[in-house]
Amino acid sequence: MVKKLPGILLIVFVTILIIDLYVYSGLFWLIESLNIQLLKSLCSVFYWLIPLFFAATFGISINKFIHSRSPLMYSSLFRYVGLFILFYIPKITFVFFLLIQDIFTLIYAGVVTIFNFDNTPVYNGFRNSIFNFISESALLLSVLIFLIISYGITFGRFNFKVRRIILPFKTLPDAFDGFRIIHISDLHAGSMGRLQHKIMKAIRLINDEKPDLILFTGDMVNDFAEELDGWEEVLTGLKATYGKFSILGNHDYGEYYPW
Repeated sequence: MVKKLPGILLIVFVTILIIDLYVYSGLFWLIESLNIQLLKSLCSVFYWLIPLFFAATFGISINKFIHSRSPLMYSSLFRYVGLFILFYIPKITFVFFLLIQDIFTLIYAGVVTIFNFDNTPVYNGFRNSIFNFISESALLLSVLIFLIISYGITFGRFNFKVRRIILPFKTLPDAFDGFRIIHISDLHAGSMGRLQHKIMKAIRLINDEKPDLILFTGDMVNDFAEELDGWEEVLTGLKATYGKFSILGNHDYGEYYPW
């Protein structure tokens, strides 16, 4: 992993650069439509600050992940990844629409060349309307995706829900009729950082169900047992009549860390 790091960094840097250049070319018409020169400059500077930030800090973040065993390392890393997803999933969506527009441009250029429609107002109007529709749709969808991801990484990840599923068995002993089992999984404690208090809502939801049994099916941590430091009070708050049981998940074995 460490030996491959320079190559990975180069690939990421080039990919980010290509995506951002392509998106900027698609947004150029919007920036140029602004009437105030200072506003144009500020928009351009702000746009390029984001890829510069990721290009400059990606290597630092990966190096920190490889060499750090701090429980807080994961929360920092996932915040970084969350920011990357927040900005680049909308951009990739925008790129998809730009590709459609460029393909349409090539087809249009071929039709114009073959049939000599270059100076025909009808075809020029049709072309412009298609271009505007694609560009505006791409921008609106990208903004919508940005807002959805923003909600997800700030509030949505703590919007816990209880799903109640009734499991009928013909051979179920009468003693288990109405037996309530709570299934929880994938806490990934290190990803929470010091947000243990956010999980208290989930603890209350679980206890309100008055479970007979609680089963945790793995991935309590990302890689390190130290990630659970400070979680004792939270997890001991879980109550079940016949006990709480857990198994190890793939992350609990620490198989994703370059030991």
